[in-house]
Order: sequence, then C-alpha cells, then structure tokens
Amino acid sequence: MAYYPIKCPYCLQVLSNRDVRFNLKSGVAGRSRAVRAEDAAPKEAPAEASGASAPAGDEYDDSSSWLGGGDQQAGKGDGPPGGGGRPDAGGGAGDDRRTAQTAAPTEGLFTFAELKKLFGDGNVKPVQNRDVYAPPVYRNAPDFEPELKNDLNDALMMGVDITTRENGKETTTRYMKRYCECGKELMNASGMKASYVILMLGPSSSGKTTFLIALHEELQRESGYLLPPEGSGSRGIAKLHITVLSGGGEGDTSLEKMSDDLFVEGKLPISTIAMDNEPLVLDVFVEFKGNISTNALLFLRDMPGELLIKKDKKEELHDIAYQFPAFDGFIMMIDPFTFSERSVFYSDGSVDTSDRDKLKYINNLNQVLTDTVTPFVGGVRIGKPTAMIITKGDHFFDTRNVQRLSQKGVERNFPVLTPYQKESYDKQYFGEIDRDVNRILSNLSKNVLNMLERNFSNPFYALVSALSKNPIGIESRWVTEKIAGGEEGTVERSFATAPNAIKPWRVTDPFIRMLMRLKIVPPFDEVEIRQPDMEPYELTLGRNNRYLDQVNKWGDTYCTAWKPLTGIALVTADQGKGAPRGKKK
Repeated sequence: MAYYPIKCPYCLQVLSNRDVRFNLKSGVAGRSRAVRAEDAAPKEAPAEASGASAPAGDEYDDSSSWLGGGDQQAGKGDGPPGGGGRPDAGGGAGDDRRTAQTAAPTEGLFTFAELKKLFGDGNVKPVQNRDVYAPPVYRNAPDFEPELKNDLNDALMMGVDITTRENGKETTTRYMKRYCECGKELMNASGMKASYVILMLGPSSSGKTTFLIALHEELQRESGYLLPPEGSGSRGIAKLHITVLSGGGEGDTSLEKMSDDLFVEGKLPISTIAMDNEPLVLDVFVEFKGNISTNALLFLRDMPGELLIKKDKKEELHDIAYQFPAFDGFIMMIDPFTFSERSVFYSDGSVDTSDRDKLKYINNLNQVLTDTVTPFVGGVRIGKPTAMIITKGDHFFDTRNVQRLSQKGVERNFPVLTPYQKESYDKQYFGEIDRDVNRILSNLSKNVLNMLERNFSNPFYALVSALSKNPIGIESRWVTEKIAGGEEGTVERSFATAPNAIKPWRVTDPFIRMLMRLKIVPPFDEVEIRQPDMEPYELTLGRNNRYLDQVNKWGDTYCTAWKPLTGIALVTADQGKGAPRGKKK
C-alpha cells in the first residue's frame, strides 16, 4: 500500500480503501446520455463481485473539470446517482455498466464493496490519486479483500463514480466525500499524509482550553520556525511550517471565536471544547533546503476535565477509555493550585482553593487512570509520548510567591524560569527543562510526580503560561451573551484588565517536542547541538557530523525521496546568535 493509513480523529479507527464509506446524498452530477431501449432493459446485477479484471477507474482530479460541458447537465445530486459520467470510464457490449437497470438507495453510508453489490460490478468505479507514496514505515493498514484487488490497488481512493440507467437515460454521479463507520466525515487529505491524534487531559480550570487558544494564536501568528541549530551557517536549512486547517468547535465555543475574545477583548474562556466537536486540525510540514520533506495532519482533541475528577463521571470516562491505546500522544495539564504545597501560591480569587474536588485531583486522577484507563493499555504504563505541562506559569513570577517558592527550593535561576538563551531545541535545551520541572514537582508536589511516573512511561515536561510570563490583572464583569437554549442572558465573566499585555510564554515548546517524539520533525532532543564556547574545531566537526547523521537517519525512514544532507556546516561558532525562534521569515 503506497498511501498513508486513514485515521478517523473521532473514533480513532485506522482505515484503508476498503473501509471508507460514501454517503449517497453527497454526489455531484456530471454528464448524461440517452441509451437505446434494448441497452436500458434491466438485467439482474451480480450478487457478488466476479473478481474479473475491471476497467480502471478515473484518476483523482481536484479541479473536477470533468463535470458538465456542452449539452450535459451538471449539478449536485441529493438522492440516488442522477448525473452523468465520463464516456471513457469503461464499458463494452457485455459490460454490466451498460446493461444493468439499477434501483439505488437514497441514503446511507456504504463501502466500495457494498456499492458494487448494490449497483452491479461494472457500475462502480474508484477515483484514485496515484501521486501519494508513503514511506514503508507508515504502511500498516489492513490488506485488501482478495475480490477487490483488481479495483483497489495501492493508490489512494478519493471517491467513486456510480453509473445508473433509468427511463432511457444513463447517468454517472461522482462521490468525493469519504466517511468513517462512526458516521464522521474524513478530511480530504486523509490518506495523503500521516495522521496523528493527540488527547489533552487535565481537570477543570487547569488551563487546557486557554492553552489551546494560545497555541492556536501563536501558530496563526508565527510561521517558519527555524529548527536547530540556529547559527548563521544553517539559516534556512530546516524550517517548520504550520497551518491551522480548522479551529475546533462551533459558534461561541470555537477556538477561532474564543481566540478573538481573549486577545481582542481580554475575555477568558469558560467553556471546554467538547470531545465530539471538531478538533483543532493542523497541517504540519518540514522544509529542508527549500524542499518539503514531511507532511502530516495533527488533530488536537480536548477531553472535559470533570471526567477526571468527578467520581460520578467514571462511567462516562469508561465509555471513552477504550480509545486510549489508539491515541498517538497525550498532553497532561497540571494546575499548580492542585499541588499538595498549594499554600506556596498566593490566591487572588481567580482560583477557588476551597474546591475540595480540585485539591484532590491528583489522587482521583491516579485512581481513574489505574482503574479505568490502564486496563485498556494492557495493564501497564501508557507508553505513548506524553507532555506533562505545568500551566499558569505566571504565578512563579508573582512577587508575592517568589520568596515562598525559594523557601521550597524553587529558585529564579532555574533555566526553565529564565529568559530564552541560545535556543537550539536540542538534548541540552529540553534536558534542562525536564530537570527543572522535575525539581519543581519534587519540591512542591511529590504526589504529582509519583502519579506521572506510575502511569506514563514516556513523559517529557514543560512549564508554560498561556497568558503571559508576567502576572496579568483579572477582573469580573457582567456581560450579556447567549446562554442555554440560545437565549441571551446576563452572566459574570472574567476579563484581563489589559488585553494587549497577553503574550503567551513557552506554549510552543511542548508542541515542538511532541512533533519530535512523533518523528514529524527530526528528534533533535536526542542530540547535543549547542556548541560550548571556545570548542576545538575537531569537536565542532564531530558535533556537525552527528547532527547530519541524525537528520539523514530520520529522513531515510520518515520522508519520501529523501536526499541526504552532506557537506553542510550546520554547527558553527556563532551558534545561538541567529534569529529568535518563531520569528517570521
């Protein structure tokens, strides 16, 4: 199979050509032609596919230029196939496509094999994209059913053409919307790129939604991330490009709307993005020397926090726990006000420290993971890449907390709490963050660290603030907005007193590292790239060669038609003095 596995971001099933479904209400009509009465006479369609070689289906054409033209009718079909088709799509004197009179169902989701049984073997043709070629590491979708091999080769099926005859008229309709068995429509790019689904976890008010909003804003605003190293000798060699394809959710609870509310009006979110709503979908690609090397779809899903802390929600959590093994990674949000040493942090009223459920969150979460989630991953620790993120990092810089934090062994000179310096996104950079966040957890909340180590085997750490490194004033206002039932009402909302002071801090760090763990970008967190001052030339050369080896090994495995990088001075004496990470190019 040359195309990528088709992954549904909702039910997490991995599909192949044989598994995708087509909705008979979503067809687009093409050409029509009259047929002779003797050719239109009904004949019994074969009950099973014959297995004989069938004429090749049409090639995938995104422009749909074959529709309409001349005296042909073009439009959208709302019921059974009722448009026309290309006259050269196949057929002959003894072909079922010309002779079968087909009674079409008017609705429903059907696989390619089911459509052939419904309409006759010769009346259903695949529309395929033969330009997709996935590296061998991705080719793990199920094998095709033997009787379909003549129709469904290793090219990606983007749609189907269905031909019907009725009242002396032959029509062909093209169906280009693919669906999963769960009923959700698949993205058009599914199967053309690798797909990854990341689940965000955390209690209510831990900052998941605000983090997503800040990440959404940063990715919209910044493009062309320089990947390590960032010295002048490597500028432009490797860049990460990210495009937001859809914002997740609908109406007032969409990330797009909540992002505008936060960064324009200063309105903090109160809604959690529901699990069944549209996730945040990102198109990610890495560019080396001007050539796209990898391209992936990344789906970020958010799970309601109350499922993790409310005892009466365990049954609902059990209903979705079976999906955990199929997620490609996790982002766990940790609110510092849930630490056992929560008295270290001054409460300005924005966090209700009297909420006993929230303060018991770690113990409840540990029990939920052990009782409900772990059984679905074989009774062992969750092994998928897991970002453990301490949120609300601005509290670590609040002058009212600094002295109390110092007394607990959390110093302001920890690298994770200092400004960015000589960033390289390499092993040393992320190693310092892992070490410091571990020290913070160990000093402030050993039960958090124990819970993480007990349930997750492949974690990495981060400390972020979705609002700003510097504390931002929060005030309450009564505003009129839509409430339950779509009616307007007056509600109390929290607002930042100075919206222009909102500047997300380090929110992209765990995201970039997640891409490394998923091998969407080279795993620079496994290599020492940052150059010590006054390093001898021989050591610099060896460091450069190790970097090239790492990149080429990644490229050979995860990229299509990778061209090895050779003879490039990537590690240079001025390493770290290049353009700041994330700066627009």
